[in-house]
Amino acid sequence: MSIDTAFKDYILQTKDIDDIISDFQELFPQYSSYSDDILTLYIDIAYYVVPAILIQIGFEMSYKVLLYAIAHLLVSQNVQSDGTTSSDDDRLSNTMSADGVSISYKSLGTTATWSEWEYFYGNTNYGKMILLLLKNSGIGCSWGAYVV
Repeated sequence: MSIDTAFKDYILQTKDIDDIISDFQELFPQYSSYSDDILTLYIDIAYYVVPAILIQIGFEMSYKVLLYAIAHLLVSQNVQSDGTTSSDDDRLSNTMSADGVSISYKSLGTTATWSEWEYFYGNTNYGKMILLLLKNSGIGCSWGAYVV
């Protein structure tokens, strides 16, 4: 099984990696201290978590979703500027108790009605923006809509 590189190829026809890093840090200045190596790694991952069907709605929207996907990955993985990950996260903390026994855990706050896409992107503000952009582009947010 090979990985579909259509979205990556589409982006790289117009922007090179230096352009993407520069545009990303301009849009999200809080990541200006992150090295090019760290950002390149997460850019490479982001190509594959953005649905290739975005190609149909044009470069500008596709590119914006890519930039938000990079930020989403950095936040959801708690990546620090030195490339390490932090155990601190902003997921919802839940506690359940029964018969004097208590358990606490972190969750993404999902509901049974969320699609896989909403589950993946719904845990950061950047991901929520991606969902909004996808919805407003007419693509929607259901997992099946992204199969190309």
